[in-house]
Amino acid sequence: IKKNVLAKKELENTHLRLTTILNASAVGIYGLDMNGKTTFCNPSAAAMIGCSIDEIVGKNQHELIHHSRMDGSPYPVEDCYIYSALHLQASYTVRDEVFWRKDGTSFQVEYISTPLFEDGVQKGAVVTFKDISAQKHIEQERETLLTEMEQMNMELKNFAHVVSHDLKEPLRGIAFNSKWLVQDYGGILGNEGKEYLDRLIDNSERMSNLINGLLKFTEVGNIEELSVPVKTGPLVENIVKSLPLYEDIKVEIQPPMPEVIYSPVRLEQVFQNLIVNGVRHFGKKKGKVVVSCSDNGDLWQFVVWDNGQGIHPQYFDKIFEIFQSLAPKKSSDSTGIGLALVKKIVEQNGGEINVKSEVGKFSEFRFTVPKMV
Repeated sequence: IKKNVLAKKELENTHLRLTTILNASAVGIYGLDMNGKTTFCNPSAAAMIGCSIDEIVGKNQHELIHHSRMDGSPYPVEDCYIYSALHLQASYTVRDEVFWRKDGTSFQVEYISTPLFEDGVQKGAVVTFKDISAQKHIEQERETLLTEMEQMNMELKNFAHVVSHDLKEPLRGIAFNSKWLVQDYGGILGNEGKEYLDRLIDNSERMSNLINGLLKFTEVGNIEELSVPVKTGPLVENIVKSLPLYEDIKVEIQPPMPEVIYSPVRLEQVFQNLIVNGVRHFGKKKGKVVVSCSDNGDLWQFVVWDNGQGIHPQYFDKIFEIFQSLAPKKSSDSTGIGLALVKKIVEQNGGEINVKSEVGKFSEFRFTVPKMV
């Protein structure tokens, strides 16, 4: 007798715990018998449906809350996945249907319908569900925003090409006519006049370089580019060969240089900008620029180092911003886009870039490239 009392007490405690969990759950939960009638329902389910628990228990679940599809058309019970759990003894997870409230409005749900067995015999099914209307609304807004952003990116790309063409054409005319004036009328213009025209030519070239840089910057991430195996050693060697000759500034490539998966054009832009930046802004009569790489586990870390004039720490972040340059404004070669372009390419390809420097001693640019398995 004592054992029976203890067993009954344990059964009551278990039932109490389950009832507490059921009532406290924020997810809607209800049970069905083999005829599709509701056997129990928790408060969350009743609240979402807009009925009292007494109005739900004993009623045909399909006729009460699942009678119609999202568009209002009838939902035949034989097509219902909840009833499939009853008759096919299978569990179903559904995310694109609605339940109907007492007031006739619907809400989007995600539900799981699972057969319920006792002693190996199916007695019905248990359905858990949650209202995902807000989530669906957010997803729809996100899709709309993504579509709008894609359209805006395409328009920006087309705008950049059109504007660059329209701007470069008159610039070429200005530069050509200015050179023609210097050649044919230099004697009449005098030194001061020729100086003004030289400034005009330099400014035209700087503007042209700026437009070209902007085009390259806007293209990154906006066009489909194929990443292929690239041997970085030969790629850097070709860049060095194409550089203007600087007798007292040497560029060294320290092997080994790995093969990486990258867009060849973009990787060339990264190395070229970093190497040219080191040479052009060296600031000393002689020295060297060194390109190397190290294996950092899941990443390759490339380094472009030089023992030139260095960079003050206060400019470490500024140099990666577009239109920011530490070179004199009169320089037509410096557009302030090169390092911003490098940063954008590196980050678009899953890497990071940073700079270390000591004024008067060295500068070191490090960027990473993820390894592809």
